[in-house]
Amino acid sequence: EVLAKLDDMRPQATRGDAEAREYQELVAERGRLEHVIARARQVLGLSSIEPARASAAGPASWWQRLEDLAEPLELTDHTQAATPEALSSSAAPSTIFLPVLPTLAENLRPAQLEVAPDSEASRIGQAMHRLLEWGAVAPAQVQSAAREFRLDASQAEQARAAAERILHGEGAWVWQTEQLLWHGSEVELAHAGQLLRLDRLVRHRDSGWWVLDYKSAAQPQTQPELLAQMQVYRHAVQAWQGGAQVRAAFLTGQGRLVEVPEPPALPAA
Repeated sequence: EVLAKLDDMRPQATRGDAEAREYQELVAERGRLEHVIARARQVLGLSSIEPARASAAGPASWWQRLEDLAEPLELTDHTQAATPEALSSSAAPSTIFLPVLPTLAENLRPAQLEVAPDSEASRIGQAMHRLLEWGAVAPAQVQSAAREFRLDASQAEQARAAAERILHGEGAWVWQTEQLLWHGSEVELAHAGQLLRLDRLVRHRDSGWWVLDYKSAAQPQTQPELLAQMQVYRHAVQAWQGGAQVRAAFLTGQGRLVEVPEPPALPAA
């Protein structure tokens, strides 16, 4: 659905803040979807329906670009589930195997529980995150974030000022793409039965992978639960990257970049 919408939209065709914001959100979602597709090791299952109308992108639509590489799967008996091994065999199974996912409500990020979800502080913090996701604090973006999170002018200014301090502070290089080999915002990773969402993940040309977490608090490194959370993020990226070194840091609303040290290695048995 996301890819189909993007096929029908063009940046120059968007008019108004709402449409511009929708397009930016779709681009971000496409990046996450492409990340999932690229991680497929043996089999990638896709479902699609015939569109109600022809795509504005013509033959370059997302499904048409993948269709030549896909093999149709005939579903004849949905009472017999195939195993993962059967999926990788040459014979097409009658049905596909769908593992049961864990209940995500039990795996909420601790940082999301720091304040009441609809409190003023929470909404200002969410607006700050949205501006950092966009990497911009221009009036149009600030107005869009204010509408989305129901902020008045004073609250919107607080979110804008915090985001601007982060964008131009010690971690400004995190948005300087010429210094980066890879970058993403709101990156989702599955790790140890949890779905994690990383505020910012980048691969610097010289210093490698960095996990960045936005915090309005001045000293997040003094909160054990936040430090533990960052270690989980670090381990998730390390697992994804085959054990590569990963650095982690908080970006605070005061413009500081506070690196989180790796925990000491356990002594050999």
